[in-house]
Amino acid sequence: KTTDTNIYGTEIVVSGGEVIKVEIGKGNVEIPADGFVLSIHKDNVKITEANRVKKGEKAELNLEGSDYRVLKLKYDGINVTRGENMLIVYKNVATTGTNMYGYEIVVDKDGLASSENFSGNAKVPVGGFVLSGHGDMIKVLQGAYARGEIITLDESSKEVLIIKTPILRLNGADDAIQTVVDAFDEAKKEYKTINYPKITEELEALRAELEKSEKAISDGDFESAMEIAKSVKNKAEKLKFQTIESNLAENRAMWYRSDEKSDEEVRETIAKLKSLNVNTLYLETWFDGYCPGFIDVEGVTHSPYNGNFDALEAFIRIGHEEGIEIHAWVENFFVGYLNKDGTFSNDILNKFKNQLLLDKEGNNFYYYNERATFVFLNPFDRECRDYILEVYTKLIEKYDLDGIHLDYIRFPELNYGKNDYGYNADIIDAFKKETGITQDPRTFAEGTANDNKWDAFRANIITTFVKEVFDLVCDRSPEMLITCATYPDMANAKKTIAQDVESWVKNGYIDEVFSMTYSGDNNYVYDNAKKYSSVCNGKSFYSTGLAAFMDTTNENFAYQLPIV
Repeated sequence: KTTDTNIYGTEIVVSGGEVIKVEIGKGNVEIPADGFVLSIHKDNVKITEANRVKKGEKAELNLEGSDYRVLKLKYDGINVTRGENMLIVYKNVATTGTNMYGYEIVVDKDGLASSENFSGNAKVPVGGFVLSGHGDMIKVLQGAYARGEIITLDESSKEVLIIKTPILRLNGADDAIQTVVDAFDEAKKEYKTINYPKITEELEALRAELEKSEKAISDGDFESAMEIAKSVKNKAEKLKFQTIESNLAENRAMWYRSDEKSDEEVRETIAKLKSLNVNTLYLETWFDGYCPGFIDVEGVTHSPYNGNFDALEAFIRIGHEEGIEIHAWVENFFVGYLNKDGTFSNDILNKFKNQLLLDKEGNNFYYYNERATFVFLNPFDRECRDYILEVYTKLIEKYDLDGIHLDYIRFPELNYGKNDYGYNADIIDAFKKETGITQDPRTFAEGTANDNKWDAFRANIITTFVKEVFDLVCDRSPEMLITCATYPDMANAKKTIAQDVESWVKNGYIDEVFSMTYSGDNNYVYDNAKKYSSVCNGKSFYSTGLAAFMDTTNENFAYQLPIV
C-alpha cells in the first residue's frame, strides 16, 4: 500500500508512465496501483539528481539485466490435495500433508521466504503459508527460491507474486557460508576424512570477501557489492562438497546408451568416465530389438545410433585398456513399442505377435505415457525364453564382457494404474494345473489364499528365467558377473510386477543387486538402501542406483553418495 519509509529521503511517484509527484523529506508515500515509487535515501549519490525530477516527466521501469525479479504464478487451490504439475497453497493448517515427490517453499508471517523443503509434509508457519509444487512446478519454484524474498498471495485472482531484490544476494552468500560452517562442524564431530586445513583457509577467504561486499554497500557501490556476493555464494556452494567424505567404493558406475561411431569417440567417452573415477560401465546392449554390436540372431538389428560401427567391441577393448569393466545392460522381454497407428516397432514383435504378455483386460501392451507404449514378450512362453537366451548366448560367445546386467527383469507395472499382467491362456492353464485351482485368476479377491498363490506363481516365472540366465553364464563364461536392476519397493514388487529379488539372492543367481532408488529425499534413499543391504548381506553385492536426473538437486545427490 505504502513505501513504509522514514522522512530521510526523496520519493518519486510514477503512475500511468509519468511522474505525478515528488515528495522530499516526507516518507511513507502511497504506491499507485498502476505505477511504482522510486525511494532514494538522502545519503545516496543519486539524491541530487532525484530532487531535480519534475512532475509530468515520463518514467519507465526497466528491470532487464538487473537483480530485480518479479514472478507471477497461478496456483491451483488452497489446502487441497496436490496433483500432477499443480501449485497448491497451504495455510492455517499444521503441515502440508504432501509426499516426497514435490518441492515446497515456506513463507513466514511477514511474507518472506524462510526455507525450502524437498521431503514433503512441510510445517506451515503460524500466520504464514507454504507453496507446494509438483512436476513442472518443481523447477519453477526451485528457480524462484531465495531466502528473504517477498511472496504475496492474491486469493481473488488465485495468484502468487514472488519478488527478488539485489540485497538477497547478500543473504544468499551469508547463508551459503553458514551452510559450509555447519557441515564442517558436523564433519569434525564425526572425524570425517576430509581436507580440514584447506576448508578452513577457504572459509576465511570467503568471509573476507563478504566483508568487502558489505563495505561496498556502505559506500553506495551496489553493483560491486552484488558481484562480490554472487562470487562468494558460488564458491561457498562448491566448498560445501569438500565437507562430504568420499569413501572408497567398489562399484562407481553408470548406465549408458552409446551413440559413438568411431574409436575416437569411444576413447573420448572412456576418458570422461575415467576422469570421474568411474570403474564400471553398464552399456545398453539389448534394447528395443537393437544391439550396439553385431550378433547373428534373426530380428536383432544393429543400433542405428552407432552407424555401421561395432561400438560394443570398441567399448570393451578401450574400456579394458583403461581399467574400466564393461557389462551388457539387457532389457530381457521388453523388446519394443506399439506405434500410434497400431503397428509394432520391430520385426521381433511381429514374429511373436501372438505371444505377447497380456494384462488383466487382455491388452498386449503397457501404456507408459502418451509418447511411449511398451510391449513385452510372454516370459512364460518357451519360444520367447529361448529367443532371449539365444541373444545372450551370442553376446557372451562373441564379446569379452565382464558381466550381464538384467533390467526390466519383471512384468510391466500396472497398466493404466490398475491392470496387472500374466493373463495369457498358457499362464493361467499352467497355474490351474499346478495348483488344482479352477477359479479364473481374474476373479480372485485381493489378499486371499488363491490370490497369493497366483502372485507367487507369476513371480516364479521370472525367477526361473533368472535361473536359466545363471545356468547359461555358468556354462559359457563362468567368470562373468550377473547383476540386476530392481524396484526399490522390494516387498510389493513380488505382487505387482512378479519380481522376487530376495529369492534370486537367496538361491545365489545374482552377484550384485542394484535398487533403482530414485528420489530427492535422502531419508528415503537411506531407508531403502538399508532394507536392500539386509537382504543382500553375505549373499550378493549391493549397489544403489541414484537419480542423477529428475529433480534431485546437486546438494542432495552429493549427500546421497555417503549415505549409501
